[in-house]
Amino acid sequence: MHLPRRLTSPATPLATKRDKMRQNETDIPGPLTQNQLAAMPFLASSPTVSEAAKRIGVTRSTIYRWMEDDEFRAELQHQRNEAANLARAELKGLLLKSICVFADAMEDPNPQVRLKAARDSAYIALKIEENETLRNRIDRLDDAIHLWKEKDFN
Repeated sequence: MHLPRRLTSPATPLATKRDKMRQNETDIPGPLTQNQLAAMPFLASSPTVSEAAKRIGVTRSTIYRWMEDDEFRAELQHQRNEAANLARAELKGLLLKSICVFADAMEDPNPQVRLKAARDSAYIALKIEENETLRNRIDRLDDAIHLWKEKDFN
């Protein structure tokens, strides 16, 4: 059963004419409502469904009902991916600054500070190498899958 999708009462600006019409629908999925679209940033950035529901002003059950909609889930995943991409870009921007801090710490007169900076730098370098190795393996597997599919379909 397809239930109504609203964040607020019909008297609020978020409740559109389409939202009101969709209240009468029983099983016809359609485009996302204005309320669902308005909720996306909160859902994408909240660590829990409960927190998102509180910030949006709906119940958790409303969010779970929305999550039954494939289109809603796809858009939420898209929003989460975009947020993660922005976070990665910010971190990459801070990388050079971080390296400079490590380099300064390695010149500190305190041997404990130098040792910690060296350990942290080595750990990060090893993680970067590990990630590169995994990325290369995934790329090779992806290439193999594409070749296999091409061969299988021809």
